[in-house]
Amino acid sequence: MKLEDQVCSLELAIKLKSLGVEQSSLWYWVKDSWLKEFKLIYTRSGDILPITIYDEEYSAFTVAELGEGLPTAYYTRHDTITRDWLGYRYKGRDIGDELIVAGIDTEANARAKMLIYLIENGLVKI
Repeated sequence: MKLEDQVCSLELAIKLKSLGVEQSSLWYWVKDSWLKEFKLIYTRSGDILPITIYDEEYSAFTVAELGEGLPTAYYTRHDTITRDWLGYRYKGRDIGDELIVAGIDTEANARAKMLIYLIENGLVKI
């Protein structure tokens, strides 16, 4: 599995930062004046980058890091027929689950999109 499939996409990382999500992760999308495109870098501690040497930097949250930010009632699953990732809210055994996001390419992106949905709809505080 490629690293890019284990962290949220650059587009979603930018959106999460714009919503005020704390930028503390093991991986970062970074770009400086010498780079023509973004690259992923690893930080041992998962803390904010100590000295900003990049023009742009965004936390590239992992599946696990995004899972920690979701309430326990929210979960993802892989659809074996469409091969897409889906995000749900558990509503109760007799009620069924509510589909929140669908047609997502990776689990990290499904979790990132669910977190964005929750923040934008005031369902979680950051």
